[in-house]
Amino acid sequence: NMEGSSPPPPSHPPPPDKNDWMGCGARAFCPTVLVDKAWPSGLACFSCLKGANYNVVLMNILCMLFGLAESIWTGTAMSAFLYTLSQDSNTRVGYVEAAQGISTLLFALPVGYMADKYSASVVIACGAILSFIACGTTAFATYEGAQDQDNWRLHYYLLLGAFCLWGIVNGMINGPAQALYAASTPQGSRSKYYEILFVGWGLSSTIGPVISIILFAYYGNQWTLTRLRNVILAGLSLELLTAVCMLFFRDDCKLNEEETSAENTAEANTDSKQDGERENGNYTLLGGNDEEIGDSNTNAALDLDKPKMVRTVTEQFLNEVSYCGGLLTRRSVPYILFCSDIIIAIGSGMTVKYFPLFFKNNVNMTPIEVQAIYAVTPIAMVMFSVVGTSLKDYLGRVQTIMLARVIGVGLLLTLALLAEAGVHSKYVLVPIYVIRTGIVNCTYPLDESILMDFCPKDKRAQWKSLESVVSFGWCGSAVLGGVLGDKHGYSFTFTITAVIQGSSLALTSLLLPLVPIKESARNEAKDVKQLDEEGDLQEPLVNPVVDSDRLQNTIQ
Repeated sequence: NMEGSSPPPPSHPPPPDKNDWMGCGARAFCPTVLVDKAWPSGLACFSCLKGANYNVVLMNILCMLFGLAESIWTGTAMSAFLYTLSQDSNTRVGYVEAAQGISTLLFALPVGYMADKYSASVVIACGAILSFIACGTTAFATYEGAQDQDNWRLHYYLLLGAFCLWGIVNGMINGPAQALYAASTPQGSRSKYYEILFVGWGLSSTIGPVISIILFAYYGNQWTLTRLRNVILAGLSLELLTAVCMLFFRDDCKLNEEETSAENTAEANTDSKQDGERENGNYTLLGGNDEEIGDSNTNAALDLDKPKMVRTVTEQFLNEVSYCGGLLTRRSVPYILFCSDIIIAIGSGMTVKYFPLFFKNNVNMTPIEVQAIYAVTPIAMVMFSVVGTSLKDYLGRVQTIMLARVIGVGLLLTLALLAEAGVHSKYVLVPIYVIRTGIVNCTYPLDESILMDFCPKDKRAQWKSLESVVSFGWCGSAVLGGVLGDKHGYSFTFTITAVIQGSSLALTSLLLPLVPIKESARNEAKDVKQLDEEGDLQEPLVNPVVDSDRLQNTIQ
């Protein structure tokens, strides 16, 4: 080396790749090692994700295909098919939803454990195999069910079994795949990446109902099993593409927390300033005083543009903030989110699958008109999601979630009261439904970013899989919603849903003192001098660009 230059950093062997020793089938599809973990430059990519992580781009493609397929066949078409096939029974529609949720619940924790312990890509690839089987079973049951209506019970039970498989597949997409996505995105900007994911899913979910409208216009605009079957089969064909995508995820493209920190810091500093810091052997601490860093001239330059710190989720980080006599800490955030989501899901499950039937039976809308609603709704969700993600910079993530929930509950109550009063005009009820659905569902990027920011990296797949319990609450309450719909009408069910969802605000409010208003403030700690005096100063507070070698040796 030339005199005055910094010595080369010591080389460290790369961490073992779980795919190597697992020898999984997923790795066989793309065996080439991606050194920079980026999406291959020769392949097509969304402009907003140019140069993004391989798993990030693949997950966005998966979610777009998933949203397109699901929006074609699982909503209006399948609900109406099950309702008509089972002799106009809302309760039997609820049984199918419950079966899907129970299967998700039973496999949630084992799937999450295997993904964290061994390989997320292997688990996701197994989900692809199940998806192929579920597609075949569903296609057979719907085709034969439309042809042989006298033997409807057999086809109904086949669909019941197929939806058990779909429950497992959805759990793998929402669990290990989402956790792998989070592990492949940088801390401090996950809201942005989840917003991109949500927008892609929302736009594709708009195209699905448009395709359904075209199919209904071609085959006939009636609520018959034959017309509904054609739409369902079209959606299932796209599910096959979703299953193929699930085979290509890679564990070796996950980001290390220290890599994330280095990337963020590098963006915030110029090359000359970084060289000067390396030569002086200095590193800065959050809140550190200038006298401890170097001479006054150097410190003056450092103060002009202090690098952005990114903190890993350590024991110290989780225990720093404490309220209610230690009952509430940062460790409580995932638990609070989980319990709140269960309450929301229990309420939603009572109504979500019955909105198409409400518009069909009470508002007397045709299939094309109902599908038009579901073509517009994802656009509203995306628009409100962009507004919510922007609003959180002023109000805070938790505050924005609570505001959206209050407005959504109020609109659902309004819809229920109007329906109970005998108002059946689609020009009144449909706009209320679209705005309400858009606002209630727009907070997904904020929910996910909070969970991933306060959940240890090695527990993310388990937490995401545990969210499948939320699906059980959703689908379990679908049976109750069907029973109530058959006995008391849809408007009564909507009222119960609004009351249940409104009660979740009490739990969500517990997050207010734990989650900072500014997302970047998550990386701030107590005064560093105080931490040093208490002996609690740990590695996540160092400058990862200047001291990257030491970080690689010490941070796990």
